[in-house]
Amino acid sequence: LEASKFYQEKQIQFDGALAINAKIILDILEIVGPVDLPDYQLTITPANFLPTIQKEIEEGKDNKAGRPKKILTVLMPILMEKLGHLTERQKTDLIKKLAYRFDNKDIMVYFDDLIIQSYLKELAVTGEILDLPENFNGDYLAVVNANVAGGKSDAFIKQKISLQSDISVKGKLTNNLKIERTHSGENEADWWYKTSNQSFMQILTISDSSLISTNGGETKEIKPTIDYKKQKYETDGDLEAAQLANAFNRQNFSTWLTVNPGETKTIALNYGNETPIDFNKTFTFILEKQSGVDSALEYAIAAPVGYKWKESDSPLFKYRAANISARLILELHLEKD
Repeated sequence: LEASKFYQEKQIQFDGALAINAKIILDILEIVGPVDLPDYQLTITPANFLPTIQKEIEEGKDNKAGRPKKILTVLMPILMEKLGHLTERQKTDLIKKLAYRFDNKDIMVYFDDLIIQSYLKELAVTGEILDLPENFNGDYLAVVNANVAGGKSDAFIKQKISLQSDISVKGKLTNNLKIERTHSGENEADWWYKTSNQSFMQILTISDSSLISTNGGETKEIKPTIDYKKQKYETDGDLEAAQLANAFNRQNFSTWLTVNPGETKTIALNYGNETPIDFNKTFTFILEKQSGVDSALEYAIAAPVGYKWKESDSPLFKYRAANISARLILELHLEKD
């Protein structure tokens, strides 16, 4: 932001950043009530916020003037002013809603001040991937989608993650992962909801994971229209590092998936972790949620022959959730059967 022309010219520097998604605005509107925008001849309510804003961004007068999201810069100061005049009851309601949103990674915070950032990290509100210890005994999964030229179709995408894991007698962990995405926007009137959802999907796993087989993904050849070297573009070091297969000390299996309106498509991966599981230590499964993406989960893990899971008193442990939390951590214990 500081490197952009807009802020450079005004010599504006930032101490931190607060990332929120649309659910936060809905919560605020439920507390402060409707907001009138006379310049747009609109009244924004929790019921109409998302479709109204998206319609204005896609087809409104500001879009034609090259500033499609200007309406947000008009709405936000009004909301902030209303938040400054809340009653004690409204403040209590807002705190409860914000606490829930922090727990579900709908709000993420970053500060340059290392002391403040360290404190926020302890509260698990900074949004970064969990640091795994060197002797980590378990499994890790994060599914990250990026909508590329798919309009606003994400609003009608439902995702389900199914992971079946198996531990051999030698401690080898093998995973069968299925990610199902359903597009239910086929009956919507606006084109940006019923366009094809084109998602670049990244599946982050333990760093020593190796792919065995895959099915259902797509490949796309991206041909830049600009010769970046000739035009002397600079390379961003952080972005370059994030594009590596083992960025963030994770293995990254990536693919494309296009889901047309009314369709359901599934990506399937079979992969294994090289480091053997220690039967005498706690087995920890961690799943991290992408901000703003609701996803159902079905998880099952089979114990090695001759063992059972203490938590289920069975060789098979199962876990289900209609919508995963910001960070799911399951601690399981093997015992001889």
